[in-house]
Amino acid sequence: SSLTNRPFSGVGKHVYHLLQNLAKLDKQNRYYVCYKFSRLKKYKFFEKPQSKNFSLKIIGQPLDFFFYSKLDLFLGTDVFVPDTSRVCKLTTFHDIFVLLFEDFSSPGFRLRKAEDYKKVIQRADYFISDSECTKKDLVSYFKIPQAKIFVIHSGVSKDFYPRTPEKIRKVKEKYNLPNPYILFVGTLQKRKNLDRLYEAFLKISQNYPKPLDLVLAGGVGWGGEEFLSKVRGSSLKDRIKILGYVEEEDLPALYSSAEFFFFPSLYEGFGLPILEAMACGCPVLASNTGAIPEAAGQAAILVDPLNIDKIRDEIDYSQA
Repeated sequence: SSLTNRPFSGVGKHVYHLLQNLAKLDKQNRYYVCYKFSRLKKYKFFEKPQSKNFSLKIIGQPLDFFFYSKLDLFLGTDVFVPDTSRVCKLTTFHDIFVLLFEDFSSPGFRLRKAEDYKKVIQRADYFISDSECTKKDLVSYFKIPQAKIFVIHSGVSKDFYPRTPEKIRKVKEKYNLPNPYILFVGTLQKRKNLDRLYEAFLKISQNYPKPLDLVLAGGVGWGGEEFLSKVRGSSLKDRIKILGYVEEEDLPALYSSAEFFFFPSLYEGFGLPILEAMACGCPVLASNTGAIPEAAGQAAILVDPLNIDKIRDEIDYSQA
């Protein structure tokens, strides 16, 4: 379902660009972009490249085994493979945060994911992870042999590059962003550690010499409503801009015009927005946990995401 919801989430972006670039690189092999039969009633949009060697296929029906028999490889792009022995099966784990942290999702969601992951691990022949961090998590949690896991880091779309002053002006007018701002891009959820970012922003704003806004771009996830309630009751609510989902074509300008991009997440399996910000020439301040140091390399300032004073100091230093 990662390709049936727009705007795309991080996983949706990953899958979309994977397919589009495969279509550019490979004109010889035959590809089937598969969607589950159960999705037909819920969704009306099904993405696939326009290349002649790419076809749409609905799976989850009684005669699927005939289809699987003619395949050389089945790639499940987000922890899914069919229950069949007729084809070599490979699947991607983007992270397993739902099993590592009880506070980041509901008990029911964790239980469903645990059952799904167990089935996939029993069925799959090989695995892809977005990072060495996620590979280590898979080996530690599920005891998967390391030789069966291939690390393939995510790339960033060529659509992300520094925008012109004129384009930046138009996008800032569109979203009513007259002041300099700190930018966060991602789902507003508990795992993203926005409460501590908020607290650090409050401390900075009390003595900051010029107007500085906090701009948050993304949909609302687990725990996000609690955070939004806190913002609505804040004395600085007019300086905290909640944009919701931002159109993909506007994101590069938002990155390009930000004072810096802050990604304080408590855990990530990779951290694609970090690369998007860097590609647009935006300085990055990010947490030092999970796969974020791996994604950021030496090109970002990393900070302990649990230390509000340290977050404040780094933001202050970045603005000096």
